[in-house]
Amino acid sequence: MTQLEERVAPCERCGRPVGAERLAALPRATTCIACASLRKRPSRGQTCS
Repeated sequence: MTQLEERVAPCERCGRPVGAERLAALPRATTCIACASLRKRPSRGQTCS
């Protein structure tokens, strides 16, 4: 396991893993890519789960 994979934390919005690739691109990411996409396009009560 790489250091990056060891740092993979749960998404602060849905609890799924943020993902090593996302953290490689954006080391301070706190949400998974699905939740980040929803944040850019606000909708009514949607979650990425």
